[in-house]
Amino acid sequence: MPGNRFKSIVRDIKCLKIQGASQVRKWAMKALRWSVRDSRARSLEAFRRELKGNAVTLLRTRPTEPELRTSLRIFLQQANTGSPTV
Repeated sequence: MPGNRFKSIVRDIKCLKIQGASQVRKWAMKALRWSVRDSRARSLEAFRRELKGNAVTLLRTRPTEPELRTSLRIFLQQANTGSPTV
């Protein structure tokens, strides 16, 4: 379940408080990082489902933002392969 920081960033992106492709990408990645830290998932599969749901939530804030889509896709690919850069 996303924490307050995650929800706050989602709200700020959606209401255009955060603007510009690079800023949207930067704050979306911070939101995902915080959601990872705040996660209470008890299994890897539950964690991945939670992470994917949070990524979809972020994507829905600005579905036409290509930099956001790309960064979320890369983040999820690395998370699914167990890459240490996540």
